[in-house]
Amino acid sequence: MTTTADTQVSLKSVEVVISPIVPRKTMRRMPRGLVAIAVMVLVFFAIQLAVHSGVQSDHGKLRDPIYHEKLWLLKKWTPFFEPTSAKPRILFLGSSRTQLLIDAAALNEGQRLTFNFGCAGCGPIAHNLYYHRLLADGLHTDTLVIELHPAMLVDRNPPFEQKWLHTHRLNQPEVDHLRTLGWPIATPPQFEPGAQFNAVSTYRMNLLDAFAPVLLPSPFGLGMLRVTDAHGHVTGLTIPEEDRWKFMAQARVDYAEALECSSCGGPAWEAIVELVRTAQPRCRVVLMVAPESVAFRNWYAPGYLDDFRHKVNDLVRDTGVSLADGHLWLTDNQFSDGHHANPAGATAFTTRLRDNGVLP
Repeated sequence: MTTTADTQVSLKSVEVVISPIVPRKTMRRMPRGLVAIAVMVLVFFAIQLAVHSGVQSDHGKLRDPIYHEKLWLLKKWTPFFEPTSAKPRILFLGSSRTQLLIDAAALNEGQRLTFNFGCAGCGPIAHNLYYHRLLADGLHTDTLVIELHPAMLVDRNPPFEQKWLHTHRLNQPEVDHLRTLGWPIATPPQFEPGAQFNAVSTYRMNLLDAFAPVLLPSPFGLGMLRVTDAHGHVTGLTIPEEDRWKFMAQARVDYAEALECSSCGGPAWEAIVELVRTAQPRCRVVLMVAPESVAFRNWYAPGYLDDFRHKVNDLVRDTGVSLADGHLWLTDNQFSDGHHANPAGATAFTTRLRDNGVLP
C-alpha cells in the first residue's frame, strides 16, 4: 500500500517539460462573395483591354463593320486587287442611295466587272476615307463612280454627315486627315485617356453586330451584309402608295437640318474635291448625282440646288471628270421615301446609266 509520503516523493521527482511549439496561426479567408466580385472585376477589365487592343490594332471588322463587310464581298472579285484585268473594272462609291440604286450585276453583261460599294449611313466624308482605305487594301479599278448626295454636301461645319459617321469608326491618321479637310473634329473617345476601360461601351453596337446581331435595332446588321448580293447591291423596298407619305415624313425629319442650308460647301465638299484629285491619277472618275423625288427637291432652301449644280459644273470643268447627272432620272413612284430607290427605280436608273454612255 502506497502512503501519502511516497506519493509526494514521486511527484517531486517528475520533471515538468514545457513544449516550445507555438500553435499554428490560421489564415483568414476572404469571404466567397468578395472573391467572386474580385474575379468579375478582373474579367471585366480583361475584356475591356481585349476589345480596346483589337480595335487599335485595326484587324478584323470590329472598328468599322460597315466598311469591312463590304470589303469582304469585294475581295471575292480578285481582279479588283490585281494590277491589270481583262475586263474593265468599275467601282461605285456611295451611300445607301447607291447601295439600293445600282444593280451592279446588271451592268456586267460579260464585258465589265462592276461592284457597288455603296454603304448605309455614308456620305462624302466616308467616301473619301473609304477610298483611301481601299487603296491601302490594294484596290485597282479602271473607273471610279462617286455619288454626289446633294443633302450631304451642304455648307456646314461640322458636316451634316456626322449624324451617321460615328467617330469611333476612325483611326488616328483618319482623324488627322479630316482636320486637313477643314473639320475641326474633336479627339474621338477611343483615343481619350482611360479609353481602354470604356471600350465595351464605345463599341457596344459593333460587338452586337459581330456576336449577337439579333439584338440590334436593324435585323440586317450595321452593314446590311445579310441582304447584300454578291455585287454589293441591296434590293430596296416597294412601299404601297397610300403608305409612302409616312416614309417621306421620316426622310424630311432625318434631313431637316441639311434642308435649311442655302449653299453647298464646307468639309463635305472639300472631301469630294480631295477624293477626285486622289483618284484621277489612278483611274477614270465619274461623278454621279443621286436622284430625288420632286417633293424631296422642293424641300431644299431656295437657291441651294442652283449653288450645288454650279459647284459640280465647276469641278467637272476644272478636273475634266465625267458627269452622270441622274438627279431627275426617276419618277416619284420609283422611290420608297423620296430619295431611296425601290426595285423598279433601281432597274430604271441602272438601265439609263448603262445606256448613257458615261461608263466604259
